[in-house]
Amino acid sequence: MSQNPKRKRGSSTNYVFFLFAVSNRFLEKNLRKNFRMGRFWDKLRNYF
Repeated sequence: MSQNPKRKRGSSTNYVFFLFAVSNRFLEKNLRKNFRMGRFWDKLRNYF
């Protein structure tokens, strides 16, 4: 990561937006899997 004093002010918000976008993509993939795995997770919950 290059450290630019000009970009230091907005780097934190850019980082948050980047994380948000990545997590959204990750969640989308997992949600599609979880629709199929829903019954499996319900069984797991019953055990605990």
